[in-house]
Amino acid sequence: MSLETGFEVMVASCFGSLIQEAIHHWEVRERLELAKYRRLRRSIAYWGITIVMIGIAGPGAYYWFHGDPWPTARTAMLFGFAFPLLMKKVGTAFLDRGDLQLGASPAGIKSLLRAYLAIR
Repeated sequence: MSLETGFEVMVASCFGSLIQEAIHHWEVRERLELAKYRRLRRSIAYWGITIVMIGIAGPGAYYWFHGDPWPTARTAMLFGFAFPLLMKKVGTAFLDRGDLQLGASPAGIKSLLRAYLAIR
């Protein structure tokens, strides 16, 4: 089914991203029982980052496909599915590993973002 508007592309892409995140969290459910990840699972900021990753797949798809004929629903969903994975790779590629800390990590958005990227 070919999509006809940018809004449809954004919705299909966000849906693909949502599916990817759901599969990811199902896959890592055993690791989420560790104390560190148990705290993350209860963190509003962690889920905020997850929701942002799902949400930016839509505008990302809009700008990726804009100017071309709109893609099919399957293509937009696949783009959305891959978008969080690509952002994770970009994030870990530029993550400063020089300040690696063993033991308890400090609280804050930077440490939550690091944990989000590391749990993948």
